[in-house]
Amino acid sequence: GIKFTGGYSAIIIDPIADGSVDDVGLKNCTLDGQLIGLLGGRQYALDPTGSKYCSNIWIETCDLRNIVVHGMVATNCYRPRATSNNFESFTGGFCIDFSQGTRGGIISNNTGNNVLHFCKVESSNIGLNGQPLLPDATTVASRDCLITGNNITGIQQLGIFFNSGTDRLIASSNSLQGSFTVAISVGSVTGFTHDGQIIISNNILKLLSINAIGIRSQLNTATQPPLIEGNSISGGSIGIDWQTPQARFVGNNITSINTGIQISAAVKNIDLLNNHITASSAVAGTGTAAWKGLRARGNTINVTEWSFYLGTIGSLGFSEFFDNSVINQTTRANGSLLINNPSSTRFA
Repeated sequence: GIKFTGGYSAIIIDPIADGSVDDVGLKNCTLDGQLIGLLGGRQYALDPTGSKYCSNIWIETCDLRNIVVHGMVATNCYRPRATSNNFESFTGGFCIDFSQGTRGGIISNNTGNNVLHFCKVESSNIGLNGQPLLPDATTVASRDCLITGNNITGIQQLGIFFNSGTDRLIASSNSLQGSFTVAISVGSVTGFTHDGQIIISNNILKLLSINAIGIRSQLNTATQPPLIEGNSISGGSIGIDWQTPQARFVGNNITSINTGIQISAAVKNIDLLNNHITASSAVAGTGTAAWKGLRARGNTINVTEWSFYLGTIGSLGFSEFFDNSVINQTTRANGSLLINNPSSTRFA
């Protein structure tokens, strides 16, 4: 119930000198004009041996306005959470930044408007052996992150930015609107092999810039296919920009200017099932690699150019296209589908 005006930060939660902090946060507070609203944790680069960790730090039902950089920062923390807050006029950074080494975070039921970025989830620093640089095993135990029920408008660049070795990311039932560079972006930390789950489902993404991208994945090390299901993506240049060899795209509704789904990885296991796509071209492949395991079934496609354009890839094997409905009312000499060197591929 406290109002903080100006200054560096409303609260700093700092585990130092072999200490730790647990269950500390802000509730029902108003923050106006800080550089950083809540700053929790400590970078191991500053104190790699002395710091322990913080756990269960939180900001809940607070109103944050005119923050210069970030609203909440959690670094090397276990189970941080940001729930039911309102963010207004964040023009310099992230509303919520779960930064290096965060484990088990929850970002839920927040609202906001006129923000540069909404939230970021980033995994730990790594040591010379490629393993997480975490001296306390309890902070490694759970690396899930749940981002759900958020309603944010006026986003200028990134909606959800995921750059992590997290065991499971769920971004579900969020409504994100803005000019955007990318509404939901999935990256990967150098040195990690990501063998966890990624679920991006039932989000509403409204892209108000002609250059915006709805969902992008640059995760090259996924060992199981991310699930992209039930999302509604409207506007922008590209609905989904996929740079990962695996995925399951199920029941998404995509309306974009240029390309519905653009794939630039060497495909080895991708399903396109029951999606509704309206674009110049529905699915386009880039690059010259050999692909295999692309399965397109039951999709409804409205295009003015290609339904599937795979004219630059080296070859396509062990794939199938069947029960797709293609509507193209533009008179054109080319066919609907172009594939280089198909083999062991079924069309029905």
